[in-house]
Amino acid sequence: MNKRRLAGIARWLERGAPHKKNVVEFNMVEGFKYKDVKATAAETNACGTTCCIAGAAVQFYSKPVELIEKAMQETTYPHIPWFMVRNEAEELLGLDSKTADKLFMGRMASGGNCRHLVDSKWAARVIRKLIATGEVDWEGCRTA
Repeated sequence: MNKRRLAGIARWLERGAPHKKNVVEFNMVEGFKYKDVKATAAETNACGTTCCIAGAAVQFYSKPVELIEKAMQETTYPHIPWFMVRNEAEELLGLDSKTADKLFMGRMASGGNCRHLVDSKWAARVIRKLIATGEVDWEGCRTA
């Protein structure tokens, strides 16, 4: 587990998940979404990375444009498929697959949904607990 990178994402979330350029607010339902559509591949894809935890990892610690180019070569999707963002983030953060699924997908990892996960401070608490205990606990970290 890359605690330094996880702590960096937690700090970003604790500050309210401020975004660079035109990226929309933190939202676990979106991997990466832009307010304005631009001409470049990075800005015309629905998944552009930073609105979710996996997206933040890719945005901060990787080169999203390279991931977009890879997606365009390897898939027929008009955007970066979620699994590519998820897999890249798992590797960047040094997580095992089960932990990555729980962290990135919240309740979806156990058959629910994550439409409620739009609170950046809640997500930061989950990451802080993961760093301290090795456990992802969305329900236990719901309130401060």
